[in-house]
Amino acid sequence: MDIDAFVSAHRPTWDRLDHLVKHRSSLTGAEVDELVELYQRVSTHLSIVRSSSSDAMLAGRLSALVAKARSAVTGARSPAWREVVRFFTVSFPAVAYRTRWWWLATSLAFVAVAWVVGAWVAGDPQVQAVIATEEEITQLVEHDFADYYSENPAASFATHVWVNNAWVSFQVIAYAAVLGLPIPYVLWQNAANVGVSGGLMASRDKLDIFFGLITPHGLLELTGVFLAAAAGMRLGWAVIAPGTRRRVEALAEEGRAVMAVGLGLIVVLFLSGLIEGFVTPSGLPTAARVGIGVFAEVVFLVYVIVLGRRATRDGQTGDLEDAPDVAPSV
Repeated sequence: MDIDAFVSAHRPTWDRLDHLVKHRSSLTGAEVDELVELYQRVSTHLSIVRSSSSDAMLAGRLSALVAKARSAVTGARSPAWREVVRFFTVSFPAVAYRTRWWWLATSLAFVAVAWVVGAWVAGDPQVQAVIATEEEITQLVEHDFADYYSENPAASFATHVWVNNAWVSFQVIAYAAVLGLPIPYVLWQNAANVGVSGGLMASRDKLDIFFGLITPHGLLELTGVFLAAAAGMRLGWAVIAPGTRRRVEALAEEGRAVMAVGLGLIVVLFLSGLIEGFVTPSGLPTAARVGIGVFAEVVFLVYVIVLGRRATRDGQTGDLEDAPDVAPSV
């Protein structure tokens, strides 16, 4: 099937159905009949796309449109808790999974920059002298770095960390409003800061303490930041290369996907904050603390891969407008 020709031929029908759904509270009798007819027609289009095309994006858009039209026709609504469950089992993992290559590239670039900066700082005393005095470096390495995680009560520290990390992630997401252009610079700054801290710790043979303290919470925390950054940059690219979608449609859909990432990361960063507040400064052996962090990271990645892949195979895109009032059965 020529998907471009199919889209061109039926887009007016889809747009008309979308218009009727959005104005369903003020439809005339004739328009209600038209809504029912177009709902049945677009349901057929969805079946054709699912059976004859591998375009998951188009299938997802039609699935969302059919679901909203069914809601308008039946007038039924699902309980709020079902939509919350659907968000965390379909929408959020679908967005994260669709963003996986941007997410992976962002992670690799961040680690590469942090590693290069860290090696540079650790191996050059002159660079260390520019960063801080010998006494300041000693204070950081021997006391400040480790004390940061234990100087406040665990509960208040966890709350502080969660709020701070959520704020950083939402700042990154907010840059999606300018097509994600500032995001690489923000990531570079953070990667350089991590590299400088690691380099200073390595210069005093304290790298084991450095990784022992940042790994338990840092894996999940940085994964959340990378995901937020990847979603923001992907939005910018969608405007440059929208594919079969109109540019305004691409901007709207990816913008809502970015918001889905932001909502999902509230929970992810909350868990990261709990680990940083209660596990990182605990008296557990380093191996146990790191193991908890690795376990949390693996669980999150498995969650995204398994549920995200399943959702995208079903034609879901993670667009917040996909959330139906009733579960689609077409």
